[in-house]
Amino acid sequence: MTKALTEQMLRSVFSSLDPPVLIALPRRAEKRRAVLERIAALFSPGRDYTEKEVNAVLAPVFSDITLLRRELIESGLLCRERDGSRYWRT
Repeated sequence: MTKALTEQMLRSVFSSLDPPVLIALPRRAEKRRAVLERIAALFSPGRDYTEKEVNAVLAPVFSDITLLRRELIESGLLCRERDGSRYWRT
């Protein structure tokens, strides 16, 4: 997907891009990945986050915080300790 097409797609699934407010998470893998990458950019590389901090970042983006957190982790864009005590951007 070209940069222009990606931006057009992102505008179609976010009601706002700055700050990002997600309308719906796309089903297609390529689109879903682009959306998750945009959301992952909200997290600073090299910084550790608590689950509460991750939730605070994700809450304004989409109502289903748990879904977003899980999708970010499963896509490899966000990592976490097994016990959920620490999260970080990859």
